Amino acid sequence: MNCLRYILFSLMMLATAQTFAQNTDTTNTWEQRKKQYKADKIAYISAAMNFTVEDAQKFWPLYNKYDAKYDQVFCQRRHAYNGRTLEQMNDAECAAAMDKLGELDMLEMQIHRDYEKELRQLFPAKFVLRYFTAESDFKRKAVNRQKYHGQIGTEYKKN
Repeated sequence: MNCLRYILFSLMMLATAQTFAQNTDTTNTWEQRKKQYKADKIAYISAAMNFTVEDAQKFWPLYNKYDAKYDQVFCQRRHAYNGRTLEQMNDAECAAAMDKLGELDMLEMQIHRDYEKELRQLFPAKFVLRYFTAESDFKRKAVNRQKYHGQIGTEYKKN
């Protein structure tokens, strides 16, 4: 009887430990998916662009600079509702959120223009257009994968 209690107690402790381990994994899910998405995006762009060593040395530092700027706008966009749902907000708060989102749209557009301008100073227009097309293709495929498969952060292949 004592042996049975010991076994049951051990199984309960093991199940509890496994549950806690799973909970710590889920807290980092967003960050893990974001990192995987970025890694997949870089791999996709690299494959689509077929960089020379010289092109890669000029391109990736500029890409990283502007990617960080886009990330800042994305974070601000996520906080535009101040942690509240649309149903929890009154008209004045909704108007303020819309104003903030409009400002962020304008900022994002300006970042894109600056990025394109710097890219065109370093590369021919065909190269720049190929890059923006590859980035757009990747985003479309990522949305479709999420929409149809519920997966972001898995392999994306250039077709």
